[in-house]
Amino acid sequence: MTSTAAPIHLHRLVPRLSHVATVRSTFFYPSHYCLSTAMGAQSPWTALQYFHHDMGLQHTASKASKLRYAIYRTSSTAGPSVKYGKRTFAGLKRLSLSKTSCWVMALILATGSDMIYTYLMNRKRESSLESSLALGSVPDIEDASVLAPRTSLKASISSLLQPAFDHGQYGMIIGNHGTGKTTLVRGVAHQHAGILYVDIQPSGITEQEFAETVAKALHFFPRSRVWFNMILSELGIVTHDVEDKRTYLVQVFDEFTRQAMRYRKKTNRPPVLVLDNINLLAAGNPGLLNILQDIAKDAADDGLFITIFVASEGQAARQMLGRSAWSRLGKVIVVEDLSKEEALYYLCNQHEKHPHIAEAVYEFTGGRISFLNTALAHLNSGNTIPGIRQQFLNAGREIFTKAKRMPNNEFKLVCLPLARKMLATGAISYEDFQELAGTPTTANNLLAIKIFTLLRYSNMVVFESKPIQLVAQEVVDDASRGWRSCLSLV
Repeated sequence: MTSTAAPIHLHRLVPRLSHVATVRSTFFYPSHYCLSTAMGAQSPWTALQYFHHDMGLQHTASKASKLRYAIYRTSSTAGPSVKYGKRTFAGLKRLSLSKTSCWVMALILATGSDMIYTYLMNRKRESSLESSLALGSVPDIEDASVLAPRTSLKASISSLLQPAFDHGQYGMIIGNHGTGKTTLVRGVAHQHAGILYVDIQPSGITEQEFAETVAKALHFFPRSRVWFNMILSELGIVTHDVEDKRTYLVQVFDEFTRQAMRYRKKTNRPPVLVLDNINLLAAGNPGLLNILQDIAKDAADDGLFITIFVASEGQAARQMLGRSAWSRLGKVIVVEDLSKEEALYYLCNQHEKHPHIAEAVYEFTGGRISFLNTALAHLNSGNTIPGIRQQFLNAGREIFTKAKRMPNNEFKLVCLPLARKMLATGAISYEDFQELAGTPTTANNLLAIKIFTLLRYSNMVVFESKPIQLVAQEVVDDASRGWRSCLSLV
């Protein structure tokens, strides 16, 4: 007896790829046929064999032909969708495993991390720049309790470092080397905000080195950039984040100007830029000093910030006075040696020295604060007063020995007559000094040797220090005795 199988409507089973997943519950379609066909893992004919096995059907040749035809129609309809799905799954599989995908994912992660890092670094940069003025950048001095009081001088410096909102002039603090200018400025400026202090060193007189010194005080470093913006810039593609190719000095002062404007807006007064030891620039890089003077003038005119130049007497003051930018100079504070009363108070009351010792020290140091401190160090080390005095005079004699090597017998013909006159009068005008020197070159050479110094603001010439004055007296006396000896031999 021939068995009759229920009709299998294969043409209804897989009309679309999306219907394959639900065909298992329709017309008793075997699950492995649906899934394997949809995934393209086996051919429809192989699936049909599994179908016969599962259902236990025995077909005649004619029925098998009809079934194959139905399967063919089904595969033709579902084939494109099955192939597309197969390619999609294979592509996803390749993407997740290929080296290219790893590089793409790494690139995305690196770019994101770089953007976050750049953002945080620039935030830190802004915070550091603001703190340089908000908190001040002036280093404190050590053991301020043993410094000379100099109350009135400190008050004058304090007013200079705290300008009013409409202040439109730059200032200057000058004095001979060793008078305590730096100590005074740092001691006063450390107590105030809004002051950027730049201490120029002998190794920092080139434009780049000076810019680095200012940048350190300002807490300045270049803005961080995202790496792909850097690549685009190199390719010539304009982005909002471009490399700053200006000189470092221009970058630093541009940033300081920006911070100065913000500080002025917040506090209603301009910040102050203190440039200490500018005499080093006058000697080693006068062109840079001219630039800084022009910057100070322009900043004062625009009300951006106030510049205070701190310099020793000599070339720096002479150079700055000879330029048109000097017209914007405001207050000038001259730091002089301590008076005898101040020096004795300093030695006796603040360093507990006997008055007789203090008197003896003052006799060969004068009121030069650096000399007083050097003498105190020698006293505390157990040296005697005569020994300390001899050390100071020996240093002065070395300077006169160099002066004796001046060409054209200038020491004998010019230096000694000037020393005699200065010993008699205490000081002479710069005009008289030039007249006695004979030529401007000789006058400048005498000033460069450090026997005489020009008080530029008062336009007077004096001995450079008390030890130099004592040695000058010795040299003049020796010359007079030699002259008298020559006369007695005639």
